Amino acid sequence: MTSANESPDVAPDVTTDEILQAFARDVELLLTTLPPASSDTLVENPHRELDPIETEMLADMPHALDPARDNRYLRSEYAEFIQLAVTVDTSAREAQDRARTVLEALSEQDGIALVQQPFQTLTAEQAAAIDALGDETLLRANADGQQLAEDIAIFLDRNVTIAEDDEG
Repeated sequence: MTSANESPDVAPDVTTDEILQAFARDVELLLTTLPPASSDTLVENPHRELDPIETEMLADMPHALDPARDNRYLRSEYAEFIQLAVTVDTSAREAQDRARTVLEALSEQDGIALVQQPFQTLTAEQAAAIDALGDETLLRANADGQQLAEDIAIFLDRNVTIAEDDEG
């Protein structure tokens, strides 16, 4: 039984930082569950009514939805956290979009190689596939040939990993 001053949901040895970190991870999961455009508009206005498709996409996170408003809005604590703590880094979003464009133009093997070593000199085939996209800003010259543009390489280096195959 808990006293009036204790919260039944939080273990007494959990710190405020741990709670905030867990909440931040939950909000990150919420935002990455939605398409980028939905996430961006939600960050801009977290108190807005969710679209039906957004509500459906967040069905696995019912704790984040406000049942008093038919789950069409985020709970106030989620909306407030997003409003206070989350911003959209437009340059990172642009680098993400550019990286996706590059990776979609390559074979799976070439894409994996670039994720593993994003600053490598590209093979002639990789450079040709990226060049065929018609966007000269996706590549940069180096002493040995072509590399990914710096923003793409940095984004891949910092944000993308290849899951290990557990079979075998």
